[in-house]
Amino acid sequence: MCSSEEHIIHVELFYPIIFMEKTEKEELPSLDFIAGLIAGEGSFLWIHQNGSKIPVFQLRMHACERPLFELIKRKLNLDEKIYEYTHQGRHSVLLMVRKRSTLEDIIIPVFNGRLFGKKAAQFELWKEIFLIEKFEKFGLKIEE
Repeated sequence: MCSSEEHIIHVELFYPIIFMEKTEKEELPSLDFIAGLIAGEGSFLWIHQNGSKIPVFQLRMHACERPLFELIKRKLNLDEKIYEYTHQGRHSVLLMVRKRSTLEDIIIPVFNGRLFGKKAAQFELWKEIFLIEKFEKFGLKIEE
C-alpha cells in the first residue's frame, strides 16, 4: 500500500528502475494474475447515460500502481486511456472500458472462466445482460 509519504517517496525513487528492468525483458502479467487483480479491485457494471445503459469494465487502484496498469493495458492490447485523479484525498488510477466491441472481443473472453466467488457471479450476470442486450438490438430473443 502506498499510504505513507515515506513509502510513496520510496516507490517514486526505486519502482521506476524495477519497472524499466522488467519491461525491457517484455515480462507482462499473466491473464490469471490480471484476473486476480480484477477479483479484488475490478468491477463489471452498468452506467446510465443519456437514457441508455452502458456496460463498463473498470479497474481502480492507488496511483502508485500506474506502471502495473500500463503493463495490463499492453497485455490486453487495450487502447483505452488510464485516468489519474484525486478524490477525497485518495490518489488513484482508473482503467475503464466502455466500447462494446472491446468488451465483447477482449474483456469477456479473457475473464470468462478465470474469476471465482462473488466476482465470478458479478461477471456472469453482467455478461448475460450484455449478451441479451446485444441480441435484442438485432430483434432476437433468447429463450430460457
